Amino acid sequence: MPVVKIDYDEKHFADNEMKKLCEAVRVMASESAGLDLEETVVYARKYQITAGTTPIEIFLEAGVKVMPDEETKLKISDLMVEKIKKYKAEHGLTMPFSFSIIKMDWKCSFDI
Repeated sequence: MPVVKIDYDEKHFADNEMKKLCEAVRVMASESAGLDLEETVVYARKYQITAGTTPIEIFLEAGVKVMPDEETKLKISDLMVEKIKKYKAEHGLTMPFSFSIIKMDWKCSFDI
């Protein structure tokens, strides 16, 4: 289950814009990882205090089931970067984005 965390500067994004971006990034992440949309979640939060950050930072975290090896991790990363570039172009966004992909070694329990 990929988890996407987005940190952003509210000077660059209105709440409704961020909501649309979150939904788009959720689709991007699920498609890039080859998973159903229901298996991907996205959280967004506004920067509180910053120094040297980009206006938006997107972090995709996933476990070994999604990224069993380095090749798969790089493939997902490349797909995400291309999808983010396309979204930016389609929506006239010119500010820099930062994207990170993180392989997690976690155990999750749901519906407890």
